[in-house]
Amino acid sequence: MEIELEIGEFYTSEQDGFDPVVIWVGRIDSPEDLGGVAAEPTLSLMVRSPEEGSQVIEMAPFWQGVVIAAEFMEADPFYVDESVFEDNYHVWRSAYEQGEAFPWTMSPNEVYAKMMSDFEEPDE
Repeated sequence: MEIELEIGEFYTSEQDGFDPVVIWVGRIDSPEDLGGVAAEPTLSLMVRSPEEGSQVIEMAPFWQGVVIAAEFMEADPFYVDESVFEDNYHVWRSAYEQGEAFPWTMSPNEVYAKMMSDFEEPDE
C-alpha cells in the first residue's frame, strides 16, 4: 500500500535488509525552498527504532527519493521535541547553504542502522 507522507505524522519504514524504523516527518522542503539547486524535495525526519526507549536521531534530512523507496505504514507516535528538531534543522540548513552539508543519500533505515552500529562498543 502506498502512503503519502505528511508533515507531523508518524510512519514505520520497512526496507529489505534492515530493521524497521519509525519516522516523524518534521519538514518537507521543495527544491525552490532550498534555493532552486536541489533536484528533488528534502524530507527532514526524526528517526528511531520501534522499540520503546530506543535512541532517536533528532533531525536528519533525506532526499525524497531514498525515503519513498521504502514501504510505509502508520505508526504509533513517540515524543517529539519540536524545538530541538527546529534548532537542529536550522544548523543543518545553514551548513547546507554554505555547501558543507547535504541530505542523506541512504534511506532512514540504513542511516539508523549505521548510526546504531557506530554506538556499539568494540568487542575486547
